[in-house]
Amino acid sequence: MIGLLFYAWLAPGLATATQINLVVFSVVFLGLYTFFTVAVSSLVYGYHNEKPLAKNKKIFLGYMSTILVVVLLGSIYMMNHN
Repeated sequence: MIGLLFYAWLAPGLATATQINLVVFSVVFLGLYTFFTVAVSSLVYGYHNEKPLAKNKKIFLGYMSTILVVVLLGSIYMMNHN
């Protein structure tokens, strides 16, 4: 998804509408991917009753949550300024 986003911004031969559509698709799918990854991971950890999460699991959930927040804020910014 991130590769598609960079391709849409850096591809010189694409029409402007096509570039915008590719950016929108990549941002939407990146947001959906991170949301479902965090949701499913949290459900799995809760089902297995892992009270103190290991450090690598905390880092993973924090990283994915950060990406989700950045994507949402970026989407809101782009909706307001375009």
